[in-house]
Amino acid sequence: MKSSPEAGRDKRLPLFKSRPFLAALLGGLGLLALGLGGAASFSGERDLKQLGPADLAAQWSHGDVVVLVRHAERCDRSSAPCMGAKDGITVRGGEMASTVGRDYRTFFGLDNADIYASPLTRTTQTADLMFGNVKPDQWWAADCKGKLLDNVLAHKASHRNLILVTHSECMEQLVQALDHHDIDTPDYASSLVLASDGKGGLQVVGKIDPDDWSKTQQLSQR
Repeated sequence: MKSSPEAGRDKRLPLFKSRPFLAALLGGLGLLALGLGGAASFSGERDLKQLGPADLAAQWSHGDVVVLVRHAERCDRSSAPCMGAKDGITVRGGEMASTVGRDYRTFFGLDNADIYASPLTRTTQTADLMFGNVKPDQWWAADCKGKLLDNVLAHKASHRNLILVTHSECMEQLVQALDHHDIDTPDYASSLVLASDGKGGLQVVGKIDPDDWSKTQQLSQR
């Protein structure tokens, strides 16, 4: 039996988040136009490569984006009611997963996305509620300390975006593999967004927390 990702981890890592990227991406997709400038930053340590709205729109429409989504709230680490099995997610987490899934359909669209999930209960429940139609039995998606980056690139089809419902440890490991930096443990149901670096690889671009979607909606309605 494979060991569970995230088990026994209590460390906190430096924060990484890129709200300018979220605005630029949604603006580039024709859903939000804020005219924000400046490069996204990684805890102020260095600037990430800037992708303008037109570039981001082209990347998504061409299927050049990879998103890692953390599962929703774990039942075994919460006093909230469970959806079912103790190793799954809470009812509250299920509601959040459904909401984030609707946000993905609204802001991104899923017609040109392949969706995978780690086979653990908490990730499969999250993926089903968020997206449905998830490819089953993807053990590589739970192999956070193995060759996750290689596996992501191997499963990334040409001209298709890839969405992977996985674990916080996997998100942290992938950032380290790409940028040699640490990130804060991602929130439940948050998304780590990567895009093509133009050289056959990926670059980390930003992280979207669940409450960012509603804030973006409010901004777009002003």
